[in-house]
Amino acid sequence: MSAEKVSKVVFVNMMILFVINMLNYADRTTILGVLPDLKNATQNGFDKYLSDTKIALLQTGFVVSYMCVSPIFGYLGDRFSRKHLMVLGVILWSFFTAASSFAPTYWALLVLRSMVGVGEASYVTVAPTIIADLFSTHLRIRALSIFYIAIPVGTAMGFGVGAGSAKIANETLSKNYTATHDLMKPWRFALRVTPLMGILCALLIFFILREPPRGQKEGVDVRGKLGIRAYYEDIVYCLKIRSYMLSVLGFAMGIFTLGALTQWASLFIYKTSRDNGHSYSNTETNLMMGVIIILGGLGGTVVGSESAKRLRLRIGASADCYVCAISLYVSSATVFLGLTLASYSAPAGLVLMAITVFFSSLCLAPVTAIILNTVIPERRSTAAGFQVFLSHILGDSFSPLLVGVISDAIHGDDKSDHAESLSLQKALYITCFAAAIGSAMFLIATFFIDYDEHQMELYIEENRNKSKHHSQSDNNDTENDPLISSQYKQTSINNDCSVNDDQSHD
Repeated sequence: MSAEKVSKVVFVNMMILFVINMLNYADRTTILGVLPDLKNATQNGFDKYLSDTKIALLQTGFVVSYMCVSPIFGYLGDRFSRKHLMVLGVILWSFFTAASSFAPTYWALLVLRSMVGVGEASYVTVAPTIIADLFSTHLRIRALSIFYIAIPVGTAMGFGVGAGSAKIANETLSKNYTATHDLMKPWRFALRVTPLMGILCALLIFFILREPPRGQKEGVDVRGKLGIRAYYEDIVYCLKIRSYMLSVLGFAMGIFTLGALTQWASLFIYKTSRDNGHSYSNTETNLMMGVIIILGGLGGTVVGSESAKRLRLRIGASADCYVCAISLYVSSATVFLGLTLASYSAPAGLVLMAITVFFSSLCLAPVTAIILNTVIPERRSTAAGFQVFLSHILGDSFSPLLVGVISDAIHGDDKSDHAESLSLQKALYITCFAAAIGSAMFLIATFFIDYDEHQMELYIEENRNKSKHHSQSDNNDTENDPLISSQYKQTSINNDCSVNDDQSHD
């Protein structure tokens, strides 16, 4: 295989993974673009006002199913075809997203939105391990940064698709006929766009994406062992890697903050602007939040990965941890300032939210690099799934709900813009403390990451030597058999060319 062909394969694989990751996050946030309509008893089709607690439960239900199923897909991803697992995941989340748009009651909507997490868990768990097998260590963090750029782009796209689809549906329905049927409410159309794109993405994975062998870039060919005991041993192995566990806990605090802000920041700015005289519409607020997420997320993801990559040349593996620590420490300060100043000036609050998104995004690629660089290839999907489980169960599985409960308790029966704005502000202050705690976790991880990466490298070297030994033994046996000697030699030459081409591409 020529270097040019390898380059094309890697490029196509990365583009497919990027597009689907973008759709993944767009699918999560489309419903956030229509929160005012969903809360309103006359517009949601349920004939009931939905409290902040019930709105938050929609996200909590999704995250709970997402985090609970992730370890299962982590186990499967180390042992079976990752390509087929991703196809299954995309089809599942597209089906349940479409089905949720037809939910007759709030509780049906809650169940169906929760099931979306089952599909998305497969993709988020498996996709980064494919990237690890496409790129060597020194290029891996840059590839991950490209992959994670899809998060802010997809999140912003979700806000835009949600608000835009509802607006178009509302205008179209009002011109042609009165949408008296509950299943034709405009907000429901926000959930009917991404499933169509999901089916196309499933076809891209199945027919075009080429799955690399596990451990390809480390020069080993490995696969996880089957059985419950093997999975138990994988989890115990992960628990013993101190930098991995500390980074997971630190990232959980970052997810706690981002989950709460993603759920409530747009509504907070909307209510605050109406209270202090700016009076942004829901569409305007979502558009501005979308721009903030795209610009801040893009800039933060790129700067974070490049900073970690350059800093790594100077101080070693701890560079990833330092970038993550700085990211969350600054975020804790900007969140506090943004929430405080928004009460006096909604534009000032938006600017500081943009800065918060930028710094929060610095850690997206480095934290995944920590996992991939400290865990052996045959346990990476398990480690990724376990990380998803822990970071979400300690993070955004309850942070949006906690903010919603606190907000409801503060404003009580007062549904005015002033009361809801003030209650959301006070409830969101808890995110500042979570980000600061996460920063401390990453700082502690700097004491252990060099040792953990070294242990992983020793394991790879040992298994590479074993593979060479077995290969030489097979060579000797084959050379003694004249019937298959020439065929084996030709295969060996082709394999060597393939490896050299991969190295040339890196």
